[in-house]
Amino acid sequence: MSNKKKGRPTPGIIVLQKEMVFSPAFLKLSGSATQVLLYFMARRRMEKRNGDLTCTNNGEIIFPYREALSKFGVSKNRFTRAIDQLIKFGFLDIDHHGCGLAKDPSKYSVSDRWKQYGTDEFSEKKRLAYRKNTGFGAPPKN
Repeated sequence: MSNKKKGRPTPGIIVLQKEMVFSPAFLKLSGSATQVLLYFMARRRMEKRNGDLTCTNNGEIIFPYREALSKFGVSKNRFTRAIDQLIKFGFLDIDHHGCGLAKDPSKYSVSDRWKQYGTDEFSEKKRLAYRKNTGFGAPPKN
């Protein structure tokens, strides 16, 4: 019986750079953000190309909120705060902002912006602000 049929994760590795683990940006992450970062790193597909490991699905990584809750016990609020931290400190970028109700998942990429954290070259990013009353309803009143 295969590992998937038994409900076990498929064997593999999670690739982390020592430079990242000891970086000032990594040391600022909360416990939840560190945990969620590891889950994102586990979702990367790594292939050996020209002697180096390369992520082949960067920008296409999908990690739905409901899966974070059901598989890992990470609540919606904790997951949101963790993703916000990962974006702020340069570990994660959102390449496509999905709409969960429309079965359109967000797509993420693992970023190397953390390497410049604390320097003038660092470009801080934030998640797009959530807009209430989008769609067919009346526009929000200011």
